[in-house]
Amino acid sequence: MADAMEDAMLRCGVSSAHLVHLKEAEDKHAKRMLDHAHRLLPPLERSAALRCMSRLLHMANGCQNGWCKAALLLDRYCVEADISVELLPATCVAVVRIVSKLEH
Repeated sequence: MADAMEDAMLRCGVSSAHLVHLKEAEDKHAKRMLDHAHRLLPPLERSAALRCMSRLLHMANGCQNGWCKAALLLDRYCVEADISVELLPATCVAVVRIVSKLEH
């Protein structure tokens, strides 16, 4: 998790314990995805997509609940669908809508 994202989550009231849990979940997920690294988004594009989804989740829900689910769903979709960068903004919106529905 990027420092800027961690700072933003702290400003939104996410507890330190929850941030630790999110980091552990992200690390666990990253290890599982290494087998499919050749099909994942490049790091720069993935980072931008994760920031975008974080902001969209905050706008939709008033917080970033579901961010880990959104990151997991985006990565799984990229592995399965071999997504192009041109479709990334629409994919981020779709992922956020799905996760928001799951969270409520």
